[in-house]
Amino acid sequence: MIKYCIIGFLGVLLFSSCEKSKLNAKEYKEWYSENDNSLESEKRIGEFIYKLKYLPVEAIILEAIKNNPEVTRDELLKIQEEQKDIQTFLFRIELDIKGADPMKYQLKDQIEYQKRVEYYSFIVKNDIFLVDGNDTLPCIIHHFERYYGSAPYLNLMVGFKGTSNCNDKKLIYNDIVFNNGIIKLTINKEEIENIPELTI
Repeated sequence: MIKYCIIGFLGVLLFSSCEKSKLNAKEYKEWYSENDNSLESEKRIGEFIYKLKYLPVEAIILEAIKNNPEVTRDELLKIQEEQKDIQTFLFRIELDIKGADPMKYQLKDQIEYQKRVEYYSFIVKNDIFLVDGNDTLPCIIHHFERYYGSAPYLNLMVGFKGTSNCNDKKLIYNDIVFNNGIIKLTINKEEIENIPELTI
């Protein structure tokens, strides 16, 4: 199960034309703790593991409340309105080597390390797309979480403009850093359609 941080993505929200059940905060937390792994996809290539996790609106709202218990309903609704057409995912790259940091994998020197930091901080979004039904969406927002060698993976929060929850979500990533080619990860629409709504 992928754990995530929402730095830079607080309140990124989706809307759907699919009918959903409505749950209060306690009910939703229980549902999400039992079902969030159904919103994940994984692919292994050599020593690398690529993981994708769909972040539903409701889970992000609950995280916002957890991080700031004083946040008001009006503030949550304002964020919801401002961010209503962004789809958000956590994309993770990790090594199947205990304790290994992908950022340092087969490094030649410190200059190459800095190039990797620059790439994931500013450029990687140009190599990430989301196929949503008949649409291929560019990555419009991304956030690279820096762990400075303290985690055996790297996380990217990625966002795409769009509002449909009723299609498969296929992330396409061209891995030019580790030369693993085109990576495709899919979250099935049936899992997304089953996500309940949180009553704010």
